[in-house]
Amino acid sequence: MSFMQTSHRNGNPTRLLFLVLVIILLLSCAIAALNWSASQRQSNDPGFPWIYLRNGEILAPDENLVELIAVGDVMLGRGVENTPDVFSQVAPQLQSADLTLGNFEGVIPDLSVGLPEGPNDPGYDPYRLLVPEGAVSQLQAAGFDLMSLANNHALDAGLPGLANTVAELQKGGITTSEKMPILKLYRRRRYARSMA
Repeated sequence: MSFMQTSHRNGNPTRLLFLVLVIILLLSCAIAALNWSASQRQSNDPGFPWIYLRNGEILAPDENLVELIAVGDVMLGRGVENTPDVFSQVAPQLQSADLTLGNFEGVIPDLSVGLPEGPNDPGYDPYRLLVPEGAVSQLQAAGFDLMSLANNHALDAGLPGLANTVAELQKGGITTSEKMPILKLYRRRRYARSMA
């Protein structure tokens, strides 16, 4: 027996009335949202569509709109750097922002120093994310302004690799995030290994 049959049969229309009111409320909310959205689309404000509005208010006439694009892991090792125009589908969006940042998932090793030995695990080497120097020009052309280095692959080529990564990115005009937390972690690991 259905809900509506039960309400009607018992002569108690309260449940049915409640259900009708809920449906009307939901429809009213949907219509209000569509009207608000349409009014925003008709706005001549170049910042629409908004992702974030400060207290729901649009910019004042004397305020400037700043567009920030942040992406996650950007890994250009393991042959990805050889893909022609690897960023071609997203470069226009990345270049359009005032500031574009990402997480540089990997390290540009200093090949003159060589790679430090990894753990005694033959499966370790495939997980070293080593990125060639040429990848920096791809990041620059795609529109990246700042790259974070705070990730688990920052030390895949040891401290010299991290220092080289910072130098190569900055030489390519890409700002790097603060590296001190990574250096502290590296020193802690090195100390722990020396004590073992």
